[in-house]
Amino acid sequence: MVTKHTPESLCECSAGSVCVGRIQHYTCAVSGLVAAVVVVSIVAPLLFAVTQPLHFLSSTAVVFVLLLSWLLLAIALELLWEWRAGSLGTE
Repeated sequence: MVTKHTPESLCECSAGSVCVGRIQHYTCAVSGLVAAVVVVSIVAPLLFAVTQPLHFLSSTAVVFVLLLSWLLLAIALELLWEWRAGSLGTE
């Protein structure tokens, strides 16, 4: 294991592989949030119609769907970034 200490990344990776650092993690998280807001805003009328029978819990369901979609999209973007960087699956 080789530990790289640079301002933009602090990670452990094997020699010869590409490390995905903090900046890449933050970029994937922010991009995932933006994508989640876009997706949820597109399906908002359907989401509001489905959660309307929940009355007071409908806003909680909408927030839960937004957070879940943010998490899933951020993980998907992170995996895509690591796959493109060539560090996914290397030991």
